[in-house]
Amino acid sequence: MYIPLILFFTSFFAIIFMVGRKLPKLEEGELLPENGEYDIPYIKEVGPGAVRHAKKYGHAGVVMGIRMYVKSSKSLRNTY
Repeated sequence: MYIPLILFFTSFFAIIFMVGRKLPKLEEGELLPENGEYDIPYIKEVGPGAVRHAKKYGHAGVVMGIRMYVKSSKSLRNTY
């Protein structure tokens, strides 16, 4: 019961912190460029290293998520 509440309030305060950091820029008008568009580089301009790292960390995140799911299901099965 306490873990979901802790996770909720932690994420809630993190969102408040991120929005609070952007508010001064929004008031000064510095948040968007003059034309209102962001410059997004193409994948070829970013480089193969960034794509390789994104794949590696994505794979590691999926593996970690599956491990946490299995461990939590085992602990819940043993608890109840």
